Amino acid sequence: MSTSHTLTFEGCNYLRHRIILSLLSSRPIKISQIRSRDDKPGLWESEASLIRLIDRLTNGSKIEINETGTRLLFSPGLLQGGTVEHECSKARSISYYLEVLIAIAPFCATSLDVVLKGVTSSTKIDPSVDHIIHSLVPLLKRRNLSTTLKVVKRGCAPKGGGEVHFTCSILSSLNADQWIKCGKVKRVRGVCYCCRVSPAVAHRAVEAAKGILLKFLPDVYIAIDQRKGASAGLSPGYGVVLVAETTEGSTYVGESIFSEDSTAEAVGIDAAKNLLQEVVQGGVCNSNAQYLPLLQMAVSQRDVSKVLLGSLTPFTIEFLRHLKTFFNLLFKIETISNEENEQTDIDQSKFMLTCVGVVLLSDMVKKRHVVSDAPTEVIVEAESAPKKLRLTQPLTTESEEVQRDHLLWHTYDIPTDEDRQEVIDFIIQDLSSPRSAMRQLADEGLLISAQCLAVLAEQGLKEAQLNSIVSITSHAQHPDILCALILTLQHAAVSNPDFKEQCLAVTHSLVTSQQFQVPVIVACLSLVGSVLSSNDDDRLIQLWNRLWLHPDARVRMSVLKSAMNAVKIGYEPNIVMYHRSIRLFSDDFEGVRAAAVEFVCLFADKIPLHDIPAPEDPSSNITLVEHAFNAACEMVTDISLKVRTCAVLQIGKLQHVTGSILELTLEQQLMSHLRKKNTSKERRSALVLSGGWATGRRWGDDSPAEFVDTANVSLVKRGACGAFVNGLEDESMQVRIGTVSAISSLARCNVAFAMKSLDSLVDMLNDEIEEVRQSAIEALKVVSAHCVIREDQLEDILSGLDDLSVSIREGIHDLLSVCTLHNKECMRAALQALLRNLKKYTKDKESIWCALHHLGDRHYNLCLPLMDEFLCLHPFFDTVEPNIEDPAYIAVAILVINSAAKCPTLPALFPRFMLQHYNYLRDSLPALIPTLKIEDTNFRYVPMEKPSLPTSRRDTALTLYSEVRSCLTEVLSLPERFRLQMFPRLLRDLAQLKSSHLAGDASFIGMFIRVHRTYDASMAVLRQIGPSAQIELPMEGTVEAGRQMFQHIISMETRFAGLTADEKWRLRQSRVKIAAIVLLLELFKNNASSESQTKLCTYFLSSLMQLRSLNVDSFTSGLISQLSNVEPQKVGLISKYLRYLLLHAKSLDLFFPTNMLSRASAKIISPSSSDSIQRFAAGLILSLKVEVDIFAVEDTDLIRIVIVLPDKKRQICAPAADRFSKVPSFDASNSNSTALRLRTDVGLSHHPWTEAGEISLLICLSAVPLLTALTQSSISTPTREKLLPISEPVKLQILPKFKV
Repeated sequence: MSTSHTLTFEGCNYLRHRIILSLLSSRPIKISQIRSRDDKPGLWESEASLIRLIDRLTNGSKIEINETGTRLLFSPGLLQGGTVEHECSKARSISYYLEVLIAIAPFCATSLDVVLKGVTSSTKIDPSVDHIIHSLVPLLKRRNLSTTLKVVKRGCAPKGGGEVHFTCSILSSLNADQWIKCGKVKRVRGVCYCCRVSPAVAHRAVEAAKGILLKFLPDVYIAIDQRKGASAGLSPGYGVVLVAETTEGSTYVGESIFSEDSTAEAVGIDAAKNLLQEVVQGGVCNSNAQYLPLLQMAVSQRDVSKVLLGSLTPFTIEFLRHLKTFFNLLFKIETISNEENEQTDIDQSKFMLTCVGVVLLSDMVKKRHVVSDAPTEVIVEAESAPKKLRLTQPLTTESEEVQRDHLLWHTYDIPTDEDRQEVIDFIIQDLSSPRSAMRQLADEGLLISAQCLAVLAEQGLKEAQLNSIVSITSHAQHPDILCALILTLQHAAVSNPDFKEQCLAVTHSLVTSQQFQVPVIVACLSLVGSVLSSNDDDRLIQLWNRLWLHPDARVRMSVLKSAMNAVKIGYEPNIVMYHRSIRLFSDDFEGVRAAAVEFVCLFADKIPLHDIPAPEDPSSNITLVEHAFNAACEMVTDISLKVRTCAVLQIGKLQHVTGSILELTLEQQLMSHLRKKNTSKERRSALVLSGGWATGRRWGDDSPAEFVDTANVSLVKRGACGAFVNGLEDESMQVRIGTVSAISSLARCNVAFAMKSLDSLVDMLNDEIEEVRQSAIEALKVVSAHCVIREDQLEDILSGLDDLSVSIREGIHDLLSVCTLHNKECMRAALQALLRNLKKYTKDKESIWCALHHLGDRHYNLCLPLMDEFLCLHPFFDTVEPNIEDPAYIAVAILVINSAAKCPTLPALFPRFMLQHYNYLRDSLPALIPTLKIEDTNFRYVPMEKPSLPTSRRDTALTLYSEVRSCLTEVLSLPERFRLQMFPRLLRDLAQLKSSHLAGDASFIGMFIRVHRTYDASMAVLRQIGPSAQIELPMEGTVEAGRQMFQHIISMETRFAGLTADEKWRLRQSRVKIAAIVLLLELFKNNASSESQTKLCTYFLSSLMQLRSLNVDSFTSGLISQLSNVEPQKVGLISKYLRYLLLHAKSLDLFFPTNMLSRASAKIISPSSSDSIQRFAAGLILSLKVEVDIFAVEDTDLIRIVIVLPDKKRQICAPAADRFSKVPSFDASNSNSTALRLRTDVGLSHHPWTEAGEISLLICLSAVPLLTALTQSSISTPTREKLLPISEPVKLQILPKFKV
C-alpha cells in the first residue's frame, strides 16, 4: 500500500474517521473548506481539542491549520500511548473523544492511560459515557484487551465538571474473526444517574422505563447512581442508560437524557423505546459501535473476516467509504433476511459484511520497537563494513568516473596541503573547461565539483586560484553551481582578508545584473555579511538599501541576516537601517519579522545610549535601547510562534534598559493615551482663563465636538507594559520558557526588577509542562540571590516536592539551598515539606540532605528558636532517643548541626544523644557535617574535631606512596631480572593504599607495574626468537599475557579521571607499541593459520594508517614509514619489520601522573537484584527504569549501559546527555570526584523469548577504538568498541506474561 501521497478531502464531516484512519495507515490528509461558508468558519473548539489530544498521544505528528481554521493538514506520527490528562471542550461530550481513543488504543506502542475532564452526558448528538461503557468497551474486551472505563466524576451539560479514567492495553496480534451470531435478549440492566437533582426524579424515571420493559421479559434491574458534592459536577441533570444482554454475549444500549421541556417519566420511556429500537435492528453490536468491528476486520491478518450487523447507519456507510480510500479495501455486503437467519425471531433484515484484512498490526508492532521517549541510543554490536561517501551517480565515461571518484575521496580526507592544492587545481580545471568538452557531464556533476571546492576553500586559496574562480563565477549560469562558487569565495575571503575587495566586487556585479534567481541573491548577501567590516564601500550600502523591500521574503530576510553578521564582526551600522528594520515588524512573512526583531535588538545593544526622537512626542528623545525594548515587547503578542519566541529571547539580551521600563513588563494597566489627565484645580483654573460665565458655561459650548477616530483608540498601553505577563501566559511552551529565561537574564543586573518578578516566576511552578517548571526553577535560583522568600511564595515552591518528576524535585532542593527565607515559619514549613518528600520518595535522600545542609548554614538564626521542636524535645519529659539510622532524623541533625556551626549558643543546647551521635555523623557524612567544638560539663572539654588517627593515616599514606614512587624509579633502572623480582613487592605495598585517599593513584601505578612486567617478559621472549617465524616454542601463555597487558593500557587511558592531555597522548603511543608486541606474538604462534594471520595484519595496518596525519612518536612514525607500502599477505615481512623496530625501540614511555587521579566507578541503584520479577510479553519491548550513580567520569559520551541477555548476547545503550545530572558525593572514596546521576529507560527487546530467564545489567566505559580488537581471541568479527566495566553486575529475573 502506498503512503507517499496526501489524501485530500473537503468539508468538516467525518473528521474523526479521517484522523483515525490517517493514524493507522500513516497517510497524511489535507482537509479544506471547513465550514468556509458558515457564520463561524473553521474548526470548532471541540475539534481543535481533539486534535490537541491526538498530538499528545503521538510522536512526530505534524499539524498545520491556517489562520481561519478552514484548512487542516495532518501528517500522522507514530502512536505513542502512555499516560495523558486532557481537558475536553464542553461543547461536546467526553464520548466524542472516547470513540476515537477506543479505535486507536490497541495499536499504540504502550498501554493507554487517559484521564478526560469535561461533560459526561449531553443532550446533543453525543452518547453519554455510560453508553460507551456498555456498547464499545465490550468489543475491546472481546479481543482479550485489558480495558477499563470508569466515571470518576459526573458532569452534565453545560458546565461539565466530570472526569473519566480510560485504560487499555495493546494488541500483539489481531486474528481474523467471524462474528455472525447475535442471540436472543436474556436480561436487561441499567442505571439511572442524577446529579444535583432530587432522588425522587430518578425513581420516577426508573419506574417508567420498567413499566415498558417488564412487558417483554421479567429479568429487568435498573440501579440508581446519585452523585453529590464534587463528584456530581457543576450542572444539574439526570439520564437513564439501559443495556440488553443476549445469549451470545452481544449488547444493545438505549439511553435518554433529560432536557428542559421533558419530565422524568418521559426520559424513562424514551430510554426504553430507544433500547427496543436497537433490539429490533439487531446485529452483533449496537448501531453506534458498528465502525469498531469493521475497523478491526480491516486491519486483521490476511484472512476472511465476517460480521453480522443490523441496519447500517450513515455513519457506518461513510466509514466503509473511507476504508476504501485509505486502505483500498472493499467489503462484500450480503442481506440476511429473517428466513435465512435462524438465530433470531426479529422481523428485520440484517447485513453480513465480509473482507480480507490488510495485516496492519504487524507493521505497527515493528514500529513499537523504535517509538520511545527514553533518550537512549541502541548501538548494534556487529560492525558493518565501511561505506564510501558517494555524492553523485556514476558517470557515463569510465575515465571521468575514475577521476570523479578520486576527487570525492580526497575532498574529505586529504593528508597534506600539497594534495589539497592539487585537488583544487583539478576542480578549477574541470570547471573552467569549454562547454563543448563537457557536454557528456551533467550539471549535477559540475555541482559536485563546485561543492567540493567550497569545502576545500575553508583552509584558504592561492591568489591565482581565486582569480580563476572569479572568472568561472562571472560566466556561470546554473544557479546551484553559482551558489556553490559564491560560497567558495566567501570561505576564501574569510580565511584571507586580502581577497575581500575582489569577492565583494564580484558579489555586487552579480546582484546588480538582475538576471539571477533568489538563491543566488541570498548567497551573495551571505558573503557580504561575512566579510564586510567597515563603512568605506557605499556600493554595498546601496545594495542593502535596494534589497530591503524586495518583493521576495527570502531576500528581505537574507538582508537582515547579512546585516546582523556584518554588525557582529565589526560593521558600524547607521540609524537608517534601524528604522527600516522597525518597519519590517509589520511584514507578512514570519521569518522576516523574527529577523527584524533580532537585528533591532542587536543594533540597540551595539549603541544602547544613542538618542532618537520619541514616537509619541518627537520633541523629546529616548535612548535607542529603550525604543528597541518597547518595539520588541510589542512583538510578544505576534500571531506567529516563531516571532513571539524570538522576541522574548532578544528582550532578555537588552541589559541596558532602565528599571522603570523593566517593571512595566510585569504590569497590565488599562489607560488611554489620547488625553492628558487634569486635576479638578487645573480644570477650574482653565475655566477662569477661558473667559467663561459664572454659571460655568463658556463661549462655543454649542460648537461640534471633536471627531475621535476609534481606530486610533487603545485601552491598553502599548510598548513594554505587560509584555512579560503576556509571555508567561502564552499558549506555547517555547514562548513561556523564553520569557522565563529573559526575566532571569534581566534580573541579574537589576535588583528591583528581580524582586518584582519573584511572584511571576513562582506562579510558573504550577505550569503543566515540566520543561517550563524546570526553567522557572533555574530562574528562581538567580532571582533568589536578591530576594527574600515569603510564606505564600514558599508554599507554591514547596508544592513542587510532590511532583512526579525527579528533576523537578531535585531542582526544588537546589532552589532551597540558595534562597533566603523570611521567618521561622518559613523554616518550619520547609523542613516539614522536605521530610514529607523524604518519606514519599526515599531515593531523594541525598538531595534532601544537601538542601538541609545549606539551609542550616544560611539560616542559623531561624533554627535557634526551633531547635526543641525539630529534635522533639520537651521541657518536662525526657524524650526517647531517636534512631541514628533513621533518614528523617539524620536530615534534622544535618540542619541543626550546620546551624550550630554558625551560631555559638546553639551547641550548648544540644541534648545528650546529639552529642553522642555527632561523631558518627561526622565520620559517615564528612561533606555534610561541619566540625564543631562542644563543651560538655560531664566530660570537661570534648573537641569534636576530626580525630588524629585519620590524620596520621593520611600522612602515612602519603609517605608510603612517595616511597613506592621513589623505589619504582630505582627499580626501572635495574636490569630486567632484578626488575621482575621487585615488582611483586611494590604491588603489595600499593595494595595497602586501596582504602586511602590515594586509591586512584595507587591503582594507576599498580597497572603501570603490571604492564611493565609483562612488557619485559614479552621482550625477553622476542629476543630468544630467531628471524624466522617458524619456531617450536609454545606461545599461548605469552600471547594471553600480551592481551592482558593491552587490556591494562586501555584501562589506564580510559578509567582514570585527572589525566592531562599530554599524559593521554603518551598512553596512546604506548598502546601502539604494545599492540605491535601482541601482533608479533600472534604471528609466531604454532597453530596460527595463514588466513587468521592475514586478517590480523590487515586490521593492524588499517588502524595504523589512521594515525598518519596525527602527532605520533618516533616508534609509531617508523611503523608507518616501514609498513605503509607492505601488503597484508606478506606476513613474514611484517613480522620482520615489527621485531626489528621493537628490539631497537626505547622502553615503554610510562610515567607518574601529575594530578591526583580518581578511578571511575558506578553504583546501580535501580533496578536491584531484590526487585520484583520483571514480566514481559514475548516479542515486545520490556522497559527497564535505570538509575545509576557514576563517579570520576569526565566524558559522559563514553558511558554505556550493557545488558547481557539469556542467550549471552549483549545489548548496548548509549544514554543521552540530558539524562545526566550532578549530585553531591557522600562517598569518602570518591570525595574528590564528580558524581553524576543517570536516570533513563532502557528498552529490552528480544524476539525469541518465550520462557523465563536471567539478565545481567552493568555500566561500562567505551574505550577509544584504536587497535582494540587485538584483545579478542578472534579477529573475524571485531566489536565496534571496547567496553570496560565500572560497576558490579545486577542480575534480574524475567518471566513471560500469560493471559488468563
